[in-house]
Amino acid sequence: MDRVHVYQINSGAGEINGPELLPNGNFEQGNATALLGWEIIGKPNIDRTGKHSFSADAAYAVTPKDLLVSEPVSLEPGKCYRMSVRFRSDPPKLGTLRLRLKWSDGKERGLTPQATAIMEAPSAPQWQHQSMTIQTPIGTKYATLCVEAAGGRVWVDDCSLKKLTNDCEPVLFVTPNPVSIIVGQLGRAAISWNTYQPSEGRVTVTMDGGAEAVFARGRSGLQMLDGIKPGAHCQFRLYSGQNAIPAKAIEVTAVERTATITAEPNPVPASAGLGRTQICWATLTGEPGQVYVSQNAGPEHLFASSATGCTEARWIAAGSEYEFRLYTNNGSRRLVAKVLVTR
Repeated sequence: MDRVHVYQINSGAGEINGPELLPNGNFEQGNATALLGWEIIGKPNIDRTGKHSFSADAAYAVTPKDLLVSEPVSLEPGKCYRMSVRFRSDPPKLGTLRLRLKWSDGKERGLTPQATAIMEAPSAPQWQHQSMTIQTPIGTKYATLCVEAAGGRVWVDDCSLKKLTNDCEPVLFVTPNPVSIIVGQLGRAAISWNTYQPSEGRVTVTMDGGAEAVFARGRSGLQMLDGIKPGAHCQFRLYSGQNAIPAKAIEVTAVERTATITAEPNPVPASAGLGRTQICWATLTGEPGQVYVSQNAGPEHLFASSATGCTEARWIAAGSEYEFRLYTNNGSRRLVAKVLVTR
């Protein structure tokens, strides 16, 4: 198996620094018929024994008809907020949690929403934490949070709504880029995005200068692009709502990989005596391969011979640099990959 790369995809949003906006988000202040800071709709089940709560002693079980709606809270238009919640289900029945954040300009007492941000997540027997970052529409003055289930029954606790430090800029991220493709195979890439807007977004792709086509839809998401050929050139664009101008764009290229050579660890950690590192290589074409090593830009010495393999170098000295070079020799000697090892 070739090398495995693991990426952490950050949201791009700033840190939370504002105070908690939802009063009584842990549901501790109230009883079976009244809940401070919330309107009870239907008959959501409440537990105050601590058996079903994540923290403290209270938790509510909501359904599509039995739900909680927060009192209106004051927000700033065009700013970024993060809503979050803890939730779980009673096995074996699992449900789906739905949070709806509704905005209002404050002109109507009933808080008729100008827009609604919806977050849905399937529940599990263990407690989960789900959050969503959203930018409030221009004209927003107030918001209400509706906590319900899109299906089944879900226990909820620790509802939160806080302002972020910085504005949340739209995110469009492609990994890997460039796409490295082994000879004779096709490549793939992961495209992730987030508009941070309540309206649906869309991601388009233009392949090799062709027509722009819709690749994916949604306010946020992650989707794979398979079948990428060596030499391909793609441009991805992220749009929000009906905007004709993309919020973000990114260029993606694909290169054919004929060989690879790696060293692990690199740099080699300091220790008493000489250090060690594992050199692994592959020509990826089946051609015979030879690995040579040069210390401090000096003469080359043969290190190993085979199309693929791993060999330990046990003589890495402090203060020296070692360049391991992989050559193929199918009629003519050709350098196809190299790695510099330090200590």
